[in-house]
Amino acid sequence: METFKRILAFLFGGAILGMVLSVVIARGVLPWDNTPAMGQALCSCSEVTLHTIDRLIKWQLVGLLAGGVVGSIIGAVVVRGRKPAATTPPSTPV
Repeated sequence: METFKRILAFLFGGAILGMVLSVVIARGVLPWDNTPAMGQALCSCSEVTLHTIDRLIKWQLVGLLAGGVVGSIIGAVVVRGRKPAATTPPSTPV
């Protein structure tokens, strides 16, 4: 049960880290992606705003899932790398 808890902790930690990274990256990419080419807005700004928010939420979910997967893989490697101390059987008198 302890192994499962450790892997779960890494999964949640990776998911939160993936969410934060996706927001930081999307914050720089989305305005660039939604800037009109000619410098003037020739479209409905409300539709563009809704589309941008939809894309931000999508990328947050992608970051959450990717971080969770990577975190669980790292957790499995860390837990597997820790081998329990070998117990020596008690010596019996001859």
